[in-house]
Amino acid sequence: MTIGECIRELRTSNNMTQQELADNIHISRQSISKWEKDLAWPSFANVVAISDTFDVSLDAIIRGDEQFMKSLEKKTNSNISKIVGLGLIIATTVVILSKIIGFKQERLANITSVIQLITFIFMALNINWRKINASLSTTGLIWGIIWFSSLAIPQIIDFIAGFTNGMNH
Repeated sequence: MTIGECIRELRTSNNMTQQELADNIHISRQSISKWEKDLAWPSFANVVAISDTFDVSLDAIIRGDEQFMKSLEKKTNSNISKIVGLGLIIATTVVILSKIIGFKQERLANITSVIQLITFIFMALNINWRKINASLSTTGLIWGIIWFSSLAIPQIIDFIAGFTNGMNH
C-alpha cells in the first residue's frame, strides 16, 4: 500500500473529508488530494501530523511504501555523500595546485589548520545535535572519537610548539 492509499484509508475510515484533514494539519486540500493520488509525497513533518491526527504509528503509515522509504534514505545520505565527495575533490585539487605552484607544505598545513577550526565552529553551530545523538550507534561514536582525535592531535602539538617557542624567545 502506498502512503497515499494509506492516508486515504485513514481519512475515510475516520469519516473525515480532505478539507477537514487539511484544516487539521494546516495545509491545503489540494495537497491531500495529490498525496492520495500518489502525485506527490507529504513532508516528514506532515506524516507526523497525520500520525498524530489518526493516532497511528509512523511505521503504519510509511512502512508499506517502498518508494517513500527509499526517498527518505536518499535524502539522509545525499548530504553526507556531497560532503565527502566534494571535500575529497577540493583537498586533492589544493594539494596538486600547491605542488605545481611550489607552495610550501608547512604554510599549507598552517592555512588548513585555520580553515579546519573555522569550519568546525560553523558546522557545530549548524548541526541538529539532537538528531545526531539519537541516531549515533556505539560504533559510530567510537569512530567519531577517533576521527576527532586524529584532527585534534596535530592542532594540539602545533599549539604547544608555538607556545613553547614563543616562551623561549
